[in-house]
This record gives sequence, structure tokens and C-alpha cells, in this order.
Amino acid sequence: MFNKRKNKKTEAGFTILELMAVVFVVSIGMIAVMNWISQAFLHARVIRSKLIAAYLAEEGIEIVRNIRDTNWVEGDVWNSGIGTSGDFEMQYDDIALSNYTGRYLKINEAGFYNYSLGSDTKFKRKISINTSVNEEISVLVTVSFQEMGKDFEVKALEKLKKWR
Repeated sequence: MFNKRKNKKTEAGFTILELMAVVFVVSIGMIAVMNWISQAFLHARVIRSKLIAAYLAEEGIEIVRNIRDTNWVEGDVWNSGIGTSGDFEMQYDDIALSNYTGRYLKINEAGFYNYSLGSDTKFKRKISINTSVNEEISVLVTVSFQEMGKDFEVKALEKLKKWR
């Protein structure tokens, strides 16, 4: 009843056209995945830079707070050295604020950011002080950098008071 002989055409497997279609679909899928992975790496770089900028902004506030606290420990006027409004720059081991010049921070071998020794970075830190209120100092730290051709800023604000 049934013819058990198979047709040679059904035994041949994939045609070249079918194979090309499969290769095309797989290639499109691979291109999409590679694009997604490269975008993820680019966004990870921006996020890493924003995190470093946030730490540098907080360090700027801590530097000014340290001046205030040192004044208290040494018995000086609480806002000595920070009682002038303006834009400044300072690194972690300085004892006085310097006028802001727009210099890039450097990073030394120990991983500390400063203005004198080490490799150049993409970060600039501006410490803006406003002393309009007698018993309070407003400290705004802006860390700016450029990543992937775009400008970014991270800001931190603190109000320091005469607490003694």
C-alpha cells in the first residue's frame, strides 16, 4: 500500500536559501546583543564617574567642616579661614582655601585626589561658600567632568552653623 521508497528531495536536508535565512536571523540577533552589551559598558563608565564625583563633592564639604572643627578645637573664631564668600578649591591635606582656578584634580599612587602630584583626571571641584547669614555658612560643592562628549555635574550642599 504505502511506498516505502523515500523521495531523494526529502532526504537532502537544508537548502542553501534556508541556510542563508538562518544565518541572517542569527546575525541580527548577535548584533543586537553586542550593541546592548556595549551600551551597558558605556553607561557603567558614566555611573562610575558620577559615583567618584559624588565622593569628591562630599570630600569638599568635609574639608570645610574640618576647618570649622579645627577652629573650635584650637579656640579660634569658628569661621576663621572660611568667613569669606567666594569660589575656592582645596585638597584633603590643605589647611587653607585657595581661590578657584578651574584646575583638574590629579590622582596619586595611593588613590588620593589632589592638585599637585599624580595622573591627570577629568574632574574639577569648585567649593562655593556663602556667608550671608552671620551664624551660618552655606557650602556648595560642584564636581564637573566630561564623559562620552557630554558634560556632567554633581553637587552637594551643606549649611555649617556656629555650634559652639
